Amino acid sequence: MPYGQDVALVHASAGMRRIAALAYLLVWTWREHEKACERTHQKKAKEIIFLIDEIECHLHPQWQRRIVPALLGVMQALTGQKVPVQLIVATHSPLVLASVEPEFDEEKDAIFNIHMQGGQADAGAGHGQPHHRGHHRPQ
Repeated sequence: MPYGQDVALVHASAGMRRIAALAYLLVWTWREHEKACERTHQKKAKEIIFLIDEIECHLHPQWQRRIVPALLGVMQALTGQKVPVQLIVATHSPLVLASVEPEFDEEKDAIFNIHMQGGQADAGAGHGQPHHRGHHRPQ
């Protein structure tokens, strides 16, 4: 925990509980995947896709800037090898968005700005043109 204090998770901040839950879910899911592959004699996944809605919820602004880079590196920490990670995230936080800039590759990555207009989701910016940086290209 921050500040060098041990705090029971049930008494931790909502942001700390969210990070702990996400970490647990990722580790548990990967371990279960490994066990299933072993039982069925299948190869482990060669790439991972994370789909997370409102990733910034309950996070301190400093953590909002760290969560995406941490998720992009988590699979290497779990597997000991570089595993391609596709991260699909919905956010309202400019801090989360800014955190991807150092990793953003316009040849492979995309950011879509989606607005609600008349009760419909609109991913365009004027004249029907998509508002995004880069495009998605499967690896």
